[in-house]
Amino acid sequence: MTKTIPNLAYPEDITWWQLLFVILPASILGVVLFTFTVICVAIWQTSSWLWNSSRGINIYSHTGADNHDRTTRPR
Repeated sequence: MTKTIPNLAYPEDITWWQLLFVILPASILGVVLFTFTVICVAIWQTSSWLWNSSRGINIYSHTGADNHDRTTRPR
């Protein structure tokens, strides 16, 4: 029993059934899921930033220790 690899350079014709009921819904679902993920991450990051900035000093502020300056380190 032999199996042949399909020739991807010359794919078979796409039928209207495949286009309407498989390809388009999958594309729409992919766009919706991507958009939903981006919106959730943006809301999470914004709320996290607002929460940390409302508490005063945070790990991103440069008012703390001065050991991050590269000019003071010996070479």
